[in-house]
Amino acid sequence: MKKIVTLILAASIAITIIGCNEKNTETINSVSNLKGKVIGMNQFGASKESVISSMSKQFGGKPKDVMMFENISDAILSLLGDKIDAIQLFKFTADYYSNKNSKLKVLQQEQPNIGKAFLVVRREDQKLKKDLDNAITTLKENGILKTLEDLWIKNFPLTHEPTNKEISEIKGVKTFYVSVNGQDPPLDYIASNGKTAGYSVALFAELGKILNVNFKFVPLVGNANYISLSSKKTDIIFFDVEFSGSIDDNLDDEPSDSSWVATKPILESVSKCYLVKK
Repeated sequence: MKKIVTLILAASIAITIIGCNEKNTETINSVSNLKGKVIGMNQFGASKESVISSMSKQFGGKPKDVMMFENISDAILSLLGDKIDAIQLFKFTADYYSNKNSKLKVLQQEQPNIGKAFLVVRREDQKLKKDLDNAITTLKENGILKTLEDLWIKNFPLTHEPTNKEISEIKGVKTFYVSVNGQDPPLDYIASNGKTAGYSVALFAELGKILNVNFKFVPLVGNANYISLSSKKTDIIFFDVEFSGSIDDNLDDEPSDSSWVATKPILESVSKCYLVKK
């Protein structure tokens, strides 16, 4: 009798342990399913309260929590390890990771927030802004901007890293320093060797040809790019995004600081979405 009771207790404990360790297998098929879930996102300076408020409007209810990540790779590992349920990303970045990993998929908001990506310079550097604006307009009009988008964003190589050939230096001309962080591939991409590659290199190579100047990249983490810009250690930020006419207008990525100014867009129709496990 004692042996039977012992076996029953052991079985009960085993069932309890299995139940406690069982992963949540609920499939997330829409943004509304993210209500009550843990959401990860890039740390860009907005308050957690404003982020939760915005997400609550999108989900139809509050998320359980929002976790900020300085490194997008850490967020992806947390998603794959079931520590978070979704990551808010720019759609081109979410597409990049879902195309690389068959376990991931993209959820678009029912009311997409559409924005434009641009370069950032100090407000006092009006000549630099004007020169960049004119060069960006030239690249748009001659079709090169669209070609770069197709090559390095829409058709970014997934089986190998892009070439990260250094921009040819022009002797005897001014050099401008550009901050990058590699947190939004493939638009902002830093290769495994720590060098900037892909779209940003190709874009600034074209801008350099038009303006007859040199550009050098400076990898920085998080909002350090704005600190570096204001301290004049760098001259240009690649890149920032402005959203308008969306439900999270209060969450524009741009800091509330009048000491900087945006160039003309280098990429239009930028939207945010969510990356989740299939």
